[in-house]
Order: sequence, then C-alpha cells, then structure tokens
Amino acid sequence: MAEMKGILAVIGTAIIYFSIGLYFSSGNTAIYLTSYLRAKSTSTATLSDSVWFLYAVGLSALLLPFGGWLDSKIGSRAVCIIGGLLQSAGIFATYFALNHSFILVLICYGGSFLLSCGVAYTAPLVEINKWFPEKKGLVTGIACASMAFAPTAWTPLITAYVNPLNIPADMKGYFTDTLVLERTKDSLIVQGLVTLFLFSIGTALLFPAPSAEDLDSVKKQQKASGNGETGKVVKLRFADGLTPSQAIKTFEFIILSIKIMLTELVFFYLLFVYKPFGQTFIKNDLMLSAIGACAGLSNCFCRLLMGYIKDILSYKACCIPLSAMSTVLIASLPFSSMAHPLVYSITVVAAVGIIGSQYALMPSAVTDTFGEKYASMNIGLVYMSTVIADVGGALGSQYLTESLGWTGMIYAISFCSFLDFIATFALPADPGQRLKDKLNADKIVTEILPAYQMNRNKGVKGSTPIVLPEAYLMRKESNPTKTSLNGKQLNC
Repeated sequence: MAEMKGILAVIGTAIIYFSIGLYFSSGNTAIYLTSYLRAKSTSTATLSDSVWFLYAVGLSALLLPFGGWLDSKIGSRAVCIIGGLLQSAGIFATYFALNHSFILVLICYGGSFLLSCGVAYTAPLVEINKWFPEKKGLVTGIACASMAFAPTAWTPLITAYVNPLNIPADMKGYFTDTLVLERTKDSLIVQGLVTLFLFSIGTALLFPAPSAEDLDSVKKQQKASGNGETGKVVKLRFADGLTPSQAIKTFEFIILSIKIMLTELVFFYLLFVYKPFGQTFIKNDLMLSAIGACAGLSNCFCRLLMGYIKDILSYKACCIPLSAMSTVLIASLPFSSMAHPLVYSITVVAAVGIIGSQYALMPSAVTDTFGEKYASMNIGLVYMSTVIADVGGALGSQYLTESLGWTGMIYAISFCSFLDFIATFALPADPGQRLKDKLNADKIVTEILPAYQMNRNKGVKGSTPIVLPEAYLMRKESNPTKTSLNGKQLNC
C-alpha cells in the first residue's frame, strides 16, 4: 500500500510538472499575444520582445528557496495548491491585461509561471525522492520528462484552438485576422481552467512520504514477520542533511550552481537559436517546426534515460560524457549547415536531448550532496544561479547577435558547454559518503569533544576509543588552533 502511494505521488508530480511546462510553449503563445496587442491597443511590441516571455520564468529561481521554506512549514500539498492558484490567476489576469500594454501582459502571463514554478517546483520533487530514495534519478527523470514533453502537447493544442483554419501571418509575422485575435483572448480562459484542473489532480495524488523513522520501524516489523515489502522504499534513505547556511559554504555548492547556470544558458539559447539559424539555409518552415517537435521528444526521452542511469552510476559519471557530447554537438552546428538538412536536424535534436537531460540529474544530485532534510531549500539555492543565465541569455540574444552573428553566438555557447564539462571534474565521486563524513565531523565538534573535555577536566578516564572521521582530521590539520587534540583516537 505504501509503495502504491509512492507511485501515485510520482504520477501526481508528473501532472503538476506538465501543467507548469505550459510555459515552454510561451514562444508560440507570445506571437499571438503580441499580435493582439498590436491590433487592439497602442502597443508597438515586436516579436523580438516576446523572447522575454520565455526568459521571465527563469526569474522563478529567486523564489525557489522561499518555496522550499514554505514546503517545510505547510507541506508539499499546500505548496502545490498555492502554486496552481497563482498560475491560473496570472493566466486569467492576462485576459484583461491584453487591453492595456505589453509590459502588463508580460507581468501577468510570464509572472504566472514565475510564481508557480518558484513556489511549487522543488516540493513535489523532494517528496518523491523521499518515497524512492534508491531511485531518485528515475523518479526525478519522470517528472522532468513530463515537463519536457509539455510543449510537444501544448503547442499544437493551443495553435489548433487559436488558429483552427491555419490562417497565415502577415509578411512581418503578425496575425491580423479577427477570428485568430478573438480566439487568442479566449484561449487564456481555457489555459487557466485546464492548468487549475491539472494542478488539482496532481496535488490530490501527491501523497506525503512517511518519515525515515516511521518507514524504518515498519521495515523492521515486516522483516520480523518475513514480509519485506517496504524494503524498496526504505533502502538508502538518509534523512539528515546540511542546513542551507552550511550548504552554501561548501565547494560543492559553488560547482553545482555553476553547472546548472551553464546548463540553463546553453539549453535555453539552443532552443531559441535553432530556428533563426536554420532559416539561413533551410527554407522549409514545416521542417524547422518538425525539428522543434522532435527535439522536445528527444529531451523527454533523454531525461527518462539519464534519470535511470544516474541511479546506477553517479551524477559525476553521467555528466562528464553528457557535457563532452553537448560541447561537440553545439560546436558542429555551423558545419552541419553545410551538409544535408537532415544532418543539421539530427544534430539539433541530439544536442537538445543531451543538454536537457541534465535537468533530470541536478535535483537528486543536490539531495545526494547536501542530504534530504533541507533538500527543498538547498535545491532552490543552487538554482538561483540560473537567473544570471536567463538575464544574460536574453540580453545577449538582443545585443551580441548583431556583432557576432549566429555562428559566433553558437561558438560562444559551445564554449560555455565546455566550461560545464571542466567544472564536472571538481565534483566528488561519492557525495553521499562525503556528506556523512561531514555530518559525523560536525557531531564530534558539537557533542563528543565537549563531553570528552568535560570528563578529562574531571579526571574521568575510560577505555572507549573515539575514532575521528577523515573530514574532521582534515579540518583539524588545516586549522590546528581550534583544538589541541592529537592523533586519530581519543580514550574517554
């Protein structure tokens, strides 16, 4: 029964992520919204301005630590309910904002996903990692794959609703047909209702995981009776962890923050650049659209696959080849343009899948590195670095493309992928063991050493040796003034 609730929690998380993933279709929706604004208001917004709809969601990283803190106070279900209400309310508000200005539309529509993603992104992930600690990568991959699949489903559905007669845009790329414009506004009501419904279903299925202590108690009882059903749930469950204030002081925090920042920068720019760069040598718009759809499916499949592989190998072992392949694929895009269009298509599809798969690895990597107890807040803190990538990517696409050109920008992004490859080597091979050593070292400093000092002052001497962990010994050697104790054992 417990395992079935865990499976339902994974399904619920996937549904919630699919709803949040609507924002990946904002590039398509933004064209309709911009067209409406130009036709029905005094707005002079252009298609190049619409890139901010996609990048606005990146600012949600600023709210991720708050979402993690809220999760620790009111629970994952309540957090997801709040996230669903905020997303739906923002989409509904866009219906009225369309009569005013582009900025107001950007705040309402982009802000709806900024809030929902910022509040409800980490809570369900942490919950399903608690349910399946031995399969963190797989369950995280399932959730992230549903978000990756979202635009493949949402984009054609929104297009079919808004433009059922397939009326073409004008020469500048804007829609002026009355039917398309009116259905653009009506589609916002439909989007708001559907996402609210999906959030409700997903939250209902998101059963809270029992504590590690409760699961361990049940496991012992069932082991005594010869029934090990919950062994799959309890295996490798480690409920302790570093606090956010401790985590941000570690070297691993810096490396993980750099890696997710570079991943975000490379991934989002690749999603943006493949079509305008492809238009310079591919004149078939349907083929370019097909490349985007196939890239979405590749992203979905690779997230599932790498999530599964991560549970077998380590985060570091997975990321080294992924970063290397993404560097080579991106750098080869200008050369693939000289060959058959299918070569370019395959290169883009493979690159998007490989780079996007790293999103499925990061949450469980943070949990492995800093522990489960404060995972929701620690994941949020690591992801805050993506704000730099999103703002930098948006500004770079606006101001650097003119001077560097598409080819120059692609090489710049491939260099960022190479930096990601180099940074991976700085990560520990076994973050779980390193975490336990760190926690044991802290316990010695805060509990065992004071007790030993008190007993020694009283003249009490025992025969039980205290074996100091390697992490403590290394810290003592690097800062000998903190203690006058020598050797690896103390007798108290």
